[in-house]
Amino acid sequence: MSPEAFITGLGMVTPAGLTAATTWAGLVAGGRFLEELASSPHRRIGGRVRSFVPPPDSEHLDRVCQFALAAAGEAVDSAGLAEGTLSQDYDPHRVAVSVGTSKGGLLTFSELAADLLDAGSPRGRPTPAGSMAGRLRDRLASIPPDAAARCVAERFGVRGGMHATVAACSTGTLAVIHGYHLVRDGRADIVLAGSADASLHPLWFAAFDQMGVLAPAHPQRGAAWACRPFDRSR
Repeated sequence: MSPEAFITGLGMVTPAGLTAATTWAGLVAGGRFLEELASSPHRRIGGRVRSFVPPPDSEHLDRVCQFALAAAGEAVDSAGLAEGTLSQDYDPHRVAVSVGTSKGGLLTFSELAADLLDAGSPRGRPTPAGSMAGRLRDRLASIPPDAAARCVAERFGVRGGMHATVAACSTGTLAVIHGYHLVRDGRADIVLAGSADASLHPLWFAAFDQMGVLAPAHPQRGAAWACRPFDRSR
């Protein structure tokens, strides 16, 4: 056991940038990355991830899994670990994943639910490559809360444990803390730790609206200044 663990690589996909470096640069420069979402009927405010290209062979996965894979890939690269060396230079049974998501693959769930409701109706959408059963087989696996962790573990050949944290807004923090515990307790030498979510969906807007926690636009500065936790008009 050792009390020490070190963060050796970072990866991020955010409305401020598609990498950790661009995200940090945008924040330091005082950028504002929220906007009024035109597709929302109730003038919702959110931050879009723009110009994002899913990692290879992840096009069929839910967006939350794509975000997790992209961020994990950048973290592995910035740590100086080429993807293949995780299994070549290290015992894969000593490499673990601690990746959480607070909402799971909601976007895929909503798409599949709509397809099932529309199946057989004149207005139903066509199902790809064969049958509804094939679509379900391919995409159901990216819906549960452990999907992002599982996808990362599979992509990097991790065999030392796959841990999926679900803890609402503190999911990412607790996933990293759990990764630290795995190293500290001698259960792993390397841990890919973090979280991902893709939540711009009417269901979640409605849920947070019912809780009264959606930030309104700034009275003078507009939607871009909606997130202002220390402002008296928050």
